[in-house]
Amino acid sequence: MADSEATINPWFVRGAIGIALGLTVWLAGPRAVTVLKSRFGGAASGPAVDLSKVGIDRVPEWLRGPVLEQVLLDLEPTLSGAIGWHDESGCEALCAVLARSPWVADARLRRRYPDRFGLQVELRRPVLAVTADRRIRAMVAEDGFVLPPPPRVPDLPIVELPEGVVDATVREGEACGDPRVRCAVAVAIEWRDHVAPAVADAPALLEIDARNLGGRFIADPRYSEIAIALASADGGATWMQYGRSVEQGGAVDAETKAAILASVLAEFPGLRGLANGDLRLRNRWRDCLVRRTHGDLANGSMRLPR
Repeated sequence: MADSEATINPWFVRGAIGIALGLTVWLAGPRAVTVLKSRFGGAASGPAVDLSKVGIDRVPEWLRGPVLEQVLLDLEPTLSGAIGWHDESGCEALCAVLARSPWVADARLRRRYPDRFGLQVELRRPVLAVTADRRIRAMVAEDGFVLPPPPRVPDLPIVELPEGVVDATVREGEACGDPRVRCAVAVAIEWRDHVAPAVADAPALLEIDARNLGGRFIADPRYSEIAIALASADGGATWMQYGRSVEQGGAVDAETKAAILASVLAEFPGLRGLANGDLRLRNRWRDCLVRRTHGDLANGSMRLPR
C-alpha cells in the first residue's frame, strides 16, 4: 500500500483457531481522523479506524506459506485509508469490496467498544490444483470456486484437463462447471478428512485422474471411474483405483478404502515397489497389486487405471 504507514505481514500471525481468517483493525489515533476529514470534507463524527493498521489474530492451520501470502496480497489494497467507527455505509462498502476477492466467501465487520473493528473474513480453502499440459492453471476451493494460483503453489493434489477445457470451464472467480473437477474436489476432501486421518503414515495424495468419469474410456464396471496417485517412499507414484467419493454417489465408503490402504501399507511399507492397486475391494485387494517395474511411470505421470 503506497500511502500506508504499515502493511499486513505474516509476523502478526499468532495461532490457528477456527476456520476463518480473523483480521482485527485497530484505531490509529489522530492520523485516521485527519484522513477521514480530508476524504469527506468535514469533521469526523466519533473515532476513526485506520485500515492500514491490521493484525491477524486468527489463522487456520491450512492457511500457511504461499496461500497466506497470496491472500494478504489480494486483500492488502482494500485495507487502506480510514473508516469512521459510526460510518455504517462505509462498513458495508468495505465488506462488499472484500467479498469481490475470489478468496473471500463472506466478510463481516463487528464493532468492538470503544474504538476498534473486528473484521471476520471467511476464506475459501483450496483443495485441488488444475493443470493443463502439466502446468498449474488454477486452484479450486472446497465449494468448487476457482481461485488464482499463487506464485508458489502449495502442496495440493492435481487434476489434469485438456487446455481447451480449462479455458472454457475453469474461470477464476467462478464456480467450476466441469464434472471431472467437481468429482475430484469431492475425492480430495474425502481423502483429506476421512481416509488419510484413519491410516497411520498415510501417503500424500498427488493426483486424481478423472478421465474415465462416467466410463468415458473404459465402460466395464470392473474398472474405476476415478484413479488416484499416491506418493511412494521410493520417489515414485502408486496408482490406485479409487472410485467416486460417497458424496458423489460412490459405492465404497471412506472407511473401507482406509482399511484396505492400511493393509496394503502393511505389506508394502511406504508403498515401495508398488505400481498399482485397488482400494475398492475389501476381500480381493491382493489380487490387484502390481509391483513396479523399471519402465513404470514416475511421480506425476498420468495413466488410466489398469
